[in-house]
Amino acid sequence: MEQWPELESLGLHDQRHLRYVCRAPFFQRLEQLTLSAPDLLDLAPLAGLTALKELVLNHCRLHGGLAPLRDMPALTHLYLSALGNADPYDLTPLAGLDRLTIRIGNETETTGTDLFPPERIVRLGWSPQTPTAPSRCPA
Repeated sequence: MEQWPELESLGLHDQRHLRYVCRAPFFQRLEQLTLSAPDLLDLAPLAGLTALKELVLNHCRLHGGLAPLRDMPALTHLYLSALGNADPYDLTPLAGLDRLTIRIGNETETTGTDLFPPERIVRLGWSPQTPTAPSRCPA
């Protein structure tokens, strides 16, 4: 993986891959990451991604919630879609991220949206299925 020094975007479909990829030198330079992990996903390994601007969580069940995302100073776009948890996703830990816009896919339940200005919470009628889908989403 060191052969990709210009890599800025990555999509992973299994948490096992995340554990290996987060050790790769390019990982700290990623600007866009799409995770589709039906198994329980821990976001803690992402906490050091200081360059990450866009994170897509598609069909993920989270362990430990969204709190690790607070340590991503460049994060401006979060896409939550068809997440598999029985409980709603609590956005409260992210309320202090003033530049963060959250796009929420259909049938994705959340709490804490009242802590954000209305223009920073966007409810979508579609689910991102590929790493490029959010880029096609109107602002």
